[in-house]
Amino acid sequence: MAQYATNYTTLKTSVESYCEDDSSEFTAQFQNCVNRAEERIIRDIDLVVFNTVTSSTTSAGVATYSKGFTDAPVISINFPDGSDQFAERRSYAYIQAHGGTGVPRYFYENESTIYWAPTPDDAYAFNLTYIARPTKLSASNTTNWITRNASDLLLYATLIEAETFLIAPERAAEFEERYKSGLLPVRAFWRTQAQNTYEPINPTPLPAQTR
Repeated sequence: MAQYATNYTTLKTSVESYCEDDSSEFTAQFQNCVNRAEERIIRDIDLVVFNTVTSSTTSAGVATYSKGFTDAPVISINFPDGSDQFAERRSYAYIQAHGGTGVPRYFYENESTIYWAPTPDDAYAFNLTYIARPTKLSASNTTNWITRNASDLLLYATLIEAETFLIAPERAAEFEERYKSGLLPVRAFWRTQAQNTYEPINPTPLPAQTR
């Protein structure tokens, strides 16, 4: 889908050329620019391709679970045993006041921990779906999903950040328009790929009645 594939080094060269600036101050800021651009793209395209499912089990008598990741929100938690029950998100105060034991029906999450209600009374298997961001670009990690599949958006988004840093609002606005124009096709393409596009063959039509 992307117009071209890029990597960290070629992106940096392109941004410096567009901005006509390769000063040490600008070079030092480039890492922040590209990482802010990545974060914006992930939020804006909002794709299920970033969803990751991990499986684990609760611990009997333990009302918490360590997520093992700190930079991604939970999308859903379901308990496949029996009724395939989904836990519903609730406030921390609700979880603390709930009480009781059994299969967790509710959860609250902070950056690192999930809190169950009721408290599990056994080891219940569950599937946890969360948004897994691609590993951020850097000199040591030169490619990721965005460089391969949304490289044009990455260029424009990075240029917006770069021109903002260089206090060039007109140029930043120009690249903002290019970014917005490119966003919709990329988002539509990948959302279409995530859907079931199978269409059954239409049955043979009946002959048209002539009288």
